[in-house]
Amino acid sequence: MIFLHGDFMLKLLGKQRFNGVYSDEKFYNQQLGWQMYAHSQAWDGYWNQNSGATDGLNNRAPVAVIYLGGSLAAMTNPSSANIPGITAPVALNSGSIYHFASTWKNPPGVTFSDPWNVPANLQPMFGGATVLTQASNPANYIGWNSNFQDNLLAYNWGQDQSLLTRAQKSLRETKSWAGSYQGYFWQDAFIATLGWRYDLVTTRDTIAKPVNSARAILDLSPQNYALPLTVPIGQEKSGHSTSESFVLHLNKLFAKDHLR
Repeated sequence: MIFLHGDFMLKLLGKQRFNGVYSDEKFYNQQLGWQMYAHSQAWDGYWNQNSGATDGLNNRAPVAVIYLGGSLAAMTNPSSANIPGITAPVALNSGSIYHFASTWKNPPGVTFSDPWNVPANLQPMFGGATVLTQASNPANYIGWNSNFQDNLLAYNWGQDQSLLTRAQKSLRETKSWAGSYQGYFWQDAFIATLGWRYDLVTTRDTIAKPVNSARAILDLSPQNYALPLTVPIGQEKSGHSTSESFVLHLNKLFAKDHLR
């Protein structure tokens, strides 16, 4: 014990440093995709002649068409087109739909198979035919009208989440343990550094699934759109890493009366 506490051993062993570090980092991420507008279920049911529940929200979604001017078909010089720009935000509003209702009016004394003399102005639309059956006569149907009010669905910055087309979230957790040792020997003439680190990375994720019986709207209920309670197989990674370095200062090693 006297030898260990002597000046020689103190100079030989020098300073010894040990460090330990632990960290636990969690990174949560959610990605969403959406469509801006969709028709009401009532409209889907109207034109499909059913409840509209099995027609997806993205089927024949409403679009905006903006007319910026007259026809350019006869123009030879594009420099004089003077096409104006869009000067206001494009937003769709609810309203009446102008459409052809193919509902048979059941006119008295008329059946589907009765002959129908095609008017001259409609013959080009029927491939030049002059005689068809009453099933082809547009006058026997409700025809063109604006009687249906379509109340559009609007995403509106997330206020209507039924318009989400994609929803997925994940939680990545990284746990790290690290330790380092640094020893200064022979009055700092020889320095040894050793390092060790262990990382454990786990990932849990989920994707919202569509409900086909409800217009393919994504199921965002807490019980179905939730991260797994345990880490799935194949989504855990871990590994060790080590490092070492040694430095020798010759000017200090061979200094006069170094260990006295």
